[in-house]
Parts: sequence; C-alpha cells; structure tokens
Amino acid sequence: MKNLTKKAKTKKAITKIENTTEKKSVKKPKVTKTSLVIKHLIEKKHITSWDAINLYNATRLSAIIFTLRKKNGYNIATQNIAIKDIFGNDCIYAKYLLVSLPKKN
Repeated sequence: MKNLTKKAKTKKAITKIENTTEKKSVKKPKVTKTSLVIKHLIEKKHITSWDAINLYNATRLSAIIFTLRKKNGYNIATQNIAIKDIFGNDCIYAKYLLVSLPKKN
C-alpha cells in the first residue's frame, strides 16, 4: 500500500470523504397523501373527494379517512351533501369535517 501513486492516494481520499458524507446525510420524511390530507383538514377544517383528487391526486379519500379515524384517532365527521348533477340526477357526496385532533397519551 505504501507504493500507491499520488493519483491513487487522492482517489482513495476522495472516496473516503464521499462515503462519510453519504452516511451523515439526513433523509427527508416521505410526503404521503395521508399526510397531505391531515394538513388540509387541520388548515381548512373540511375536505371532499373532489378537493383530494384535484389538490393531492388522492382518489381514495374514504380509505384515507378510515385510516385516520381507526389507526390515528382523529375525530372526523361525515356530512352527506345532496346535489343534482349536470343531467338532473340526484347525487350525494361526502364532505369530511375535522371535529378534533387525536388525544395525546
């Protein structure tokens, strides 16, 4: 090893520095659709499927709400809203309202 050329020593030193830097880098938390919906509910106090699709590309809002209620302890109410669509048909859609945040233990 003592017979390494100057170029080889430099390359070895650079590799060592890169390896140490990679270990120290901090991973950013992954942004999920669930976290985006939580943030939206906290800020706006309500969300609909249409909001979730347009803003966060979340097509399964009811599944996200189910998870927030059952696993995370959020108190979220459902308000059914009746409307007529462009063809005159009666339709019902859900508006989810944040009632309270989960209780801290």
